[in-house]
Amino acid sequence: MSLAPDRIMELGWAFVPHRALLAAVNLGLFSALDQGPATVDELAAACAASPRGIRALANALTALGLLQKTAETYQNTPETALFLVRDRPAYLGGMLEHTAALADRFRDLAAIVRSGEAPEAVDQPEHGEAFFQELVPAIFGMSYPQGTAAAVALGAGDSLRGARVLDVAAGSGAFSLPFLQRDPTATAVAVDLPHVLEVTREFATRFGCADRYQYLAGSIRELDFGVAEFDVAVLGHICHSEGALWTQRLLAKVVRALKPGGTLVIGEMVPDDQRREAVFPLLFALNMLVHTSDGDCFTLREYQEWLTAAGCSAIRTVANPGPSPLILATR
Repeated sequence: MSLAPDRIMELGWAFVPHRALLAAVNLGLFSALDQGPATVDELAAACAASPRGIRALANALTALGLLQKTAETYQNTPETALFLVRDRPAYLGGMLEHTAALADRFRDLAAIVRSGEAPEAVDQPEHGEAFFQELVPAIFGMSYPQGTAAAVALGAGDSLRGARVLDVAAGSGAFSLPFLQRDPTATAVAVDLPHVLEVTREFATRFGCADRYQYLAGSIRELDFGVAEFDVAVLGHICHSEGALWTQRLLAKVVRALKPGGTLVIGEMVPDDQRREAVFPLLFALNMLVHTSDGDCFTLREYQEWLTAAGCSAIRTVANPGPSPLILATR
């Protein structure tokens, strides 16, 4: 059987779909189509763009399955209506902006692979705080549905009431906010760097939960979270930047802060145990090579071993809208 170059060509042009998506977001194309189907001329007027440019962009997005086209009109797909219309809770436009900025660092990937060292590791204080202050609002649309899935799985507002939630590396509070929204008697302690906690406060205020948050500023590697104080603890997309050693230390410290019977929720990019099939987590592990000192994406088997050593039992996974299942572990 002869081989064709199609796959290599598609990968070589992989930057174009990202840039097309980002251009459509910046032009407000998906938001314009939220008002209903539109022609090229109508979209051009709504987006303050040329008909020629809109035609090329909209046709490319249609071929990618991101728009639907009937005769000469275009409309959003359910996917773009949910994730790419501005002001929707799951809006991912900010993440597209963020990944565009990340792409520049990948220009030196070969050199980073040779050295094994990130030139500006974001897990170091001199680089990290500003980076995360920009990152956390951008990924809210990805994290908030995962936090909601965790709150539902644990019965927040139903079987679980009055929970005290520890949100470690809280960022926007996307993982703890759903617990407080579903249960007006729940409270949370958000832990993060000082400037990042300013973002947490903004989101807590926006979602009407500010009066039920406490804030603990500092390094998650240095702070003490106490002993047997929390019903739920969440680690939302932080283990991958910590590396294996610091992740194990963090797990031990967070589990110690849980009450007996309390639950730890981990949201992560989790590759398959052989690290050969799960494309996005393995690509994200490359991102950790480029941006952190020791970061990586860890398998479910590794998390099971570490959580068991930390004193957890009943380790399970929960499907959610994120890139990998949530990991839930009971102390």
